[in-house]
Amino acid sequence: MQNIKQSIYSRPEIRHCIKPLWTAWVLVAIGAVSALIYLSVDGLSPNVASLFVYTAGLGACSLLFVLCFYLFGDSRFPYSTKLRSRLEPTYAYYDESSLQPLTDALAQCDEAALGAIKRISAPGLVLVRYSDTPERVYYSQILRREGKKLTPLTDIYINEIQK
Repeated sequence: MQNIKQSIYSRPEIRHCIKPLWTAWVLVAIGAVSALIYLSVDGLSPNVASLFVYTAGLGACSLLFVLCFYLFGDSRFPYSTKLRSRLEPTYAYYDESSLQPLTDALAQCDEAALGAIKRISAPGLVLVRYSDTPERVYYSQILRREGKKLTPLTDIYINEIQK
């Protein structure tokens, strides 16, 4: 059995999308404008000049943090071309004894039965669900926590909700 993220990306209607870099470009523009103002205006008081230098430095540092996030962080998300929506993950934790009711509710696409199963705060079983914003479809998988690792117990359940 594959991890849910690997299984979702193997589906033909799901593709990788990268978060937009517009925030980084805004920070570059703020830093560049501040630096140009500082360099082009001669008769400013030291307080105003230091404010421009501070703004430029802040913009440059923020740019570095944002670029590091986009280059090294988890900036990808699954996007459904069929639904034209990104898929957001949700996590729910259950007791080990809830495995059979969980699998039955997922296999029958019974959202009411799934909502009736008692959740806990210390995870034994983890139900991972990726869904679009209007919640028309769910990609679900049950995982077991073993130390720091999550091992899949079921295959992916794809539940389409008729609204």
